[in-house]
Amino acid sequence: MNFCKYLLKGKKKLDKKVFVNQNYTYSQLFEDVQSLTKSLKVFDRQIIGISFENSYSFIIFYLSIINSNNIALIIEKGLPTQKYFELLNKYKVNLFFTDSKFDKLDFQKDYKISKSEENFSKILRRNKFKEIDKKYFKNVSLILFTSGSTGEKKGVMLTNKNLVFNTNSILKILPIKKKDIVNLVLPMSYSFGLSIVNTHLKVGSSFLLHNSPFVGSIINEIQDYNCTCFYGVPSTFQILIDRTNFLKKKFKNI
Repeated sequence: MNFCKYLLKGKKKLDKKVFVNQNYTYSQLFEDVQSLTKSLKVFDRQIIGISFENSYSFIIFYLSIINSNNIALIIEKGLPTQKYFELLNKYKVNLFFTDSKFDKLDFQKDYKISKSEENFSKILRRNKFKEIDKKYFKNVSLILFTSGSTGEKKGVMLTNKNLVFNTNSILKILPIKKKDIVNLVLPMSYSFGLSIVNTHLKVGSSFLLHNSPFVGSIINEIQDYNCTCFYGVPSTFQILIDRTNFLKKKFKNI
């Protein structure tokens, strides 16, 4: 099964907010994904890059690329311009959607850059199309980078089956419910953050997009938006313990 279709099954008429602090509904998400999918189907099993902050735009492009039978390559935000260029060349990315700001546009000889005022700010389209060797990417729907803590980041190739199995496995263990409101602290561009998105989209939960540079602000967000859960890595909780009164708070819904 296509992973996007698996996640959005039963969401076509779901009139529920995807984000509690924005107006997008699941039914709109379904329509927007179908619309962008049609545009991306002109590509045939190509690696399409995306780099966004945690946002509605990220989810739309992530799901639409997979739904169009292309391969989503997720690149983290905040990299130097040259690093973006190296990754786009290394993985033969012909199309790249991003809201990043580049220091220099010295790679315009390789890419045509255009702007949009819709869901994204830049589209980089390669001037000379690069073909990938498709036999190495059979059934692959997503390339996700490792953390790089022991060296250079590696691009891990995941199939639709991998993603469906992983999501189902998590849902068997964690008591994620449709009524949940998850405070999304972790970046969607990393495996942990992305698995949170996948599992909660599948059950039809709502998200609160946390885009503050200070993790401690989630204390007020939890109270103001009645969040029922949030996820973190060890450093997330270390900051909350060391720099806030997190442990003294009583969160009735968490």
